[in-house]
Amino acid sequence: MRQDKDFFAGLGLYTDYRYNGRNIDPLVNYCGKKGLALFNVRKTGEKVVCFSIKYRDNKKFFAITKELCYNNITKEKDRGLFYPFLYLLKNFGILIGAIVFILTTIVSNDFIYSIEYSGSGEALKTGISEYLSSVGVEKFTRFSSFDFEKLEDEIVAANPEVSFAGIKKEGNVLKIRLESAVSERNIIKRRSALYSDADGVIEYVKVYGGTAVLGAGDRVKKGDLIVGGYALIKETVVPIEVLATVSVIVTEEFIYVSPFDNDGERAEILAGEKAGGAEIVATETEKSFSDGEYIYKVKISFRHVI
Repeated sequence: MRQDKDFFAGLGLYTDYRYNGRNIDPLVNYCGKKGLALFNVRKTGEKVVCFSIKYRDNKKFFAITKELCYNNITKEKDRGLFYPFLYLLKNFGILIGAIVFILTTIVSNDFIYSIEYSGSGEALKTGISEYLSSVGVEKFTRFSSFDFEKLEDEIVAANPEVSFAGIKKEGNVLKIRLESAVSERNIIKRRSALYSDADGVIEYVKVYGGTAVLGAGDRVKKGDLIVGGYALIKETVVPIEVLATVSVIVTEEFIYVSPFDNDGERAEILAGEKAGGAEIVATETEKSFSDGEYIYKVKISFRHVI
């Protein structure tokens, strides 16, 4: 095929063959007379010879071997820098299939397949699910069709029973963590300023009134100012009430001494009581042995909402 020959002539493509027999010289000489060169001719066994030809000469080589009745020649592989492109061109259906698969994967990854709740989410699930449906967020909604942070604020503003909403995407799952405003410690209070009442690391700051002076990731000590009772309006500082909720990850250490080697679980349960019912986010236990007793040092981190 003239078009194939012209197209592949400059691509540096070769085909490797293996011949099992003794009469290689007549084949080499006859190919030379026909203007077909054999490259990298080498013996790899007593009767085995390997060689290469230019990819564009395959059709001519098949005609020669048929004419000479060489039936014990095996094609090994096509090779060359541009062979992957040749393969895709010859297998156009595979190329189209790969493109369709990639595009389908990208598009499908933008759809919500399920919604999962955590924290107080199970208790508030029914009401919040109805609210999300009312604003167009449900199964098979595109993740890209809404703003996560804006939706978090809207959930809190529209649902008095919720004091905090955190939203994130994991694969095709929309994960929503909720905190209830039912208990006194989770009710958003109005105050002149919001100070930390514990040592720890700030997990989040949600401000509906006031100005945040610290943010997520900042380490705080008890008494540190987190949200100030003021706002900057046209370069003028105006005092206002603070309406905000803050979560601080508090880490405390608990020592439990036991005569038993396998008492780590009990140590962690006792340490968990220090959280006072707050959500535990991490537990780390170290065990040592001294004077005939096992010492369990439990480091527990829990979510403390201010």
